[in-house]
Amino acid sequence: MNPNEHEEWQAMKIQWKSTSVAEMLMTQQLRWGLRLRMLGSWVWFGTEIAALLLITLLGIIQVAMGQAAVGSLYIVLALVGVGASWWARRASLRGASGSLLELVELSLRRAQRGIRMAWANYFMTAASIVWVLVLYSSGIGDAQAAYHDGARVGAAMAMFAVYAVGVGIYHAYARRRVRRFVALRDQFAARSEEG
Repeated sequence: MNPNEHEEWQAMKIQWKSTSVAEMLMTQQLRWGLRLRMLGSWVWFGTEIAALLLITLLGIIQVAMGQAAVGSLYIVLALVGVGASWWARRASLRGASGSLLELVELSLRRAQRGIRMAWANYFMTAASIVWVLVLYSSGIGDAQAAYHDGARVGAAMAMFAVYAVGVGIYHAYARRRVRRFVALRDQFAARSEEG
């Protein structure tokens, strides 16, 4: 063996001993979880875009039908939705190079973004409830429109309540993930300080 090969061999042995099988498995599990959550995030983002485009389209149709006040409320609701979505996604998520600690940090940032997404969805649900109640209680728009029908407004409130419960369940899950990743990060940071 030449001296360079010997140094490389020693470095590989040290690296092999410092990376346990459990850490390698955890790294793979974190990568898989991040990929899955990224896919879910893109699906949710696509759903948000479709919903906001639909609300905007309905607003434009209302304006074209001569219901400018109602159409304006639709468009304002869509803009509020865009703002809430932007607020929740504003922090950049840079990729990890592959080390376990970087993957834990990235997973933590994604979990924190999940909590912001829950708060944005709470806000949008409240804004939607206010929007429906304003349309229902005001005299604007067509008197025969669905937003003036008490039964439909009640059904909308029931849907908002079910949605808010779903957001609450996701919020609790995201908070638990944040606590878990903070504990994991602290554990690895303490271990790296010892070593």
